[in-house]
Amino acid sequence: MVNREEGESVNRILNSKIKYKNAKLWNSLFLNFAFCILNFSPIHPFTVSFAVSMKRRKAREYVLQFLFQSDFGNKSAITSSLKQFWADKEKDAEVKKFATEIIKGALSNLDEIDSVINKSAEHWAMQRMAAVDRNILRFAVYELLHRKDIPEAVTMNEAIEIAKKYSTAESAAFINGILDKIARGITSQQKKA
Repeated sequence: MVNREEGESVNRILNSKIKYKNAKLWNSLFLNFAFCILNFSPIHPFTVSFAVSMKRRKAREYVLQFLFQSDFGNKSAITSSLKQFWADKEKDAEVKKFATEIIKGALSNLDEIDSVINKSAEHWAMQRMAAVDRNILRFAVYELLHRKDIPEAVTMNEAIEIAKKYSTAESAAFINGILDKIARGITSQQKKA
């Protein structure tokens, strides 16, 4: 005959096994449901776009580094400078390709970009801006003006986040204000056309 304590202990063991099986069942159901929602794909499109955006963030950071260096050096020898720059950097082809496109585009349109920044930065001359801020603005303005495949909001957000990382919180607000003014100007010009 089983005494009361042994019976309670058996019940506890059985209940814990049932809870475990139920938890396992719910976990299995959740995973199946999640895969159904995600079109039976183990990699969700958000995960892929997040990975791409992180690569592009890294590429923009390289763009900042290159533009910063070229700000104090020879801007005309881009090709040799790029080879030297990439010699000890990222080997990811996507990062390198995107960064190189932005670098070449920004430097080839530098006069136009600086003119747009000067018009939008009231009471600020380009020479008075911190070099990091100036170069973040340069690549972001290039993207706003010439890269229609990149949404304005993405360009602005990336520039602000990079400014927070490599400059100051005040710089992030400063860059946000200038880029917002430029983006509104571009939008109003497109509406007129």
